[in-house]
Amino acid sequence: EFQAHFCVLPGDKFVGLQKIPYHEDVRDALMIYDRQAEVLQEINAGSPFVFLSHQWLAYDDPDPDGVHVAAMRSAVESVSKHAGVPLERVRVWLDVVSIPQKNTGEQKLAMASLPTFAAVCNYFVVVAPETVHADTDCKCDAVSYRRRAWCRAEVMSCWARNGTGDMYLSTNQTLEPLAPSNDVLAESLDVFSGELTCCSLGHPNGCLCDRE
Repeated sequence: EFQAHFCVLPGDKFVGLQKIPYHEDVRDALMIYDRQAEVLQEINAGSPFVFLSHQWLAYDDPDPDGVHVAAMRSAVESVSKHAGVPLERVRVWLDVVSIPQKNTGEQKLAMASLPTFAAVCNYFVVVAPETVHADTDCKCDAVSYRRRAWCRAEVMSCWARNGTGDMYLSTNQTLEPLAPSNDVLAESLDVFSGELTCCSLGHPNGCLCDRE
């Protein structure tokens, strides 16, 4: 079961976003679920739940230049078409939208529930358009996404429960299979060899490593 509330934004509201908002900014618009059974009941009734997975494009801002939010809007629209339902029936999970950012206690519980959140959704969509990280100037794309430990953890969580059948890469035009080969999947499942921002920054102020 969930250790925290499972919060999603309706698809019609998501495609109206111009910038990725934080949880507290859209709290009144979120749909909140207490149990997996509630989510599965809606999925069986025809509402697709999409877990959007992405690499942050700055250390302190997930999408400083609005590159990802544009790609995410396209991804949600693609899910709507693929599922054959109107946007208002789509339910969208996205890290900073769905996880509390101010209450650290609730945040930790939600992060502990990430595997369950990823696994309960019937669409897992990676959003990784080619762009540049704002702080490092490093290229960010589908390849760099697969190097990130947190991204790998999300991929593994979905794959372990659902297989690869409902895992996609959004190309801004359509949805493509996320793991076209076993090599790509194997790389994505090697979680603890993945890159972490805390390690890149040298664990400032004695902060714990995310691997712990």
